[in-house]
Amino acid sequence: LGYYIEARKKDDSRWETVTRTSNGMLEEFTISYQSLLPSTTYSLRVIAYNKYGISNPTYSDNTIVTPSKLYLEYGFLQYQPFYRRTWFMVALAAASIIIIIMVIAILCVKSKSYKYKKEAQKTLEESLAGETDERG
Repeated sequence: LGYYIEARKKDDSRWETVTRTSNGMLEEFTISYQSLLPSTTYSLRVIAYNKYGISNPTYSDNTIVTPSKLYLEYGFLQYQPFYRRTWFMVALAAASIIIIIMVIAILCVKSKSYKYKKEAQKTLEESLAGETDERG
């Protein structure tokens, strides 16, 4: 069981199959404007089919006008991927700054601790050298 969805341009007598479904009964179905010509008026009809044959067509009462190509392109430009959206760029920049600050802080702490460790080792060596001088 499925449906043929056909469209006819306003000034044309030929019906063209836009899509064919085969997944059983449907309450509603959406057709992409990309399968139709832009800035064109269409009439639609639906034909049901099953293993016994096809039904008489059911015609839509309303005509459909597809949007212009410019409108479609502009509409698709509005849906940028998330990595091009402003909120993502700001979050990425903030996270990058935080990571850079953390790396710099860790390097500063490491260099200070290395410096103090070296000074402590030098002081320890001097004190050990002083003790050996006193004994000797």
